[in-house]
Amino acid sequence: MPKLSTFRTDLDLELSGRWVQFGDEDESGKCIELKIARLGNKNYERQLGTLKRSDLKKIMRKRGRVDINALEPYMKEAMSVHVLLDWKNIQDEKGKTIPYSPEKALELFNDPSLREFYEFVRDEAQDVEEYRAGVAEDSAGN
Repeated sequence: MPKLSTFRTDLDLELSGRWVQFGDEDESGKCIELKIARLGNKNYERQLGTLKRSDLKKIMRKRGRVDINALEPYMKEAMSVHVLLDWKNIQDEKGKTIPYSPEKALELFNDPSLREFYEFVRDEAQDVEEYRAGVAEDSAGN
């Protein structure tokens, strides 16, 4: 019989993040690596919880429904600080390494031509199975 622990997540991992590969390796054998915390972690939720009344009016439709398109800029900002925590091996078009910062992450999230990057981070951060208790230990053992 399944146990309740099946649903238990690693709260530390949700906040500290996990390293994820983005894209394929280049000719030198390197690939982009992203450190991604779980979407909806307490720090992310706390930041979204500080929205001003004027901001809430922008994102709320009639009957209390959320306009996801109006909410997205606030989500991107919170994700740039509390979800995408670090990266490795990201270079600009000239081959210069781009150091991680929340400000740079937000800039990349807001670039329409890099929408796939934003969507990848968002989707990985929502993959609850990767934040289950015991997953980090299982991965380390394999």
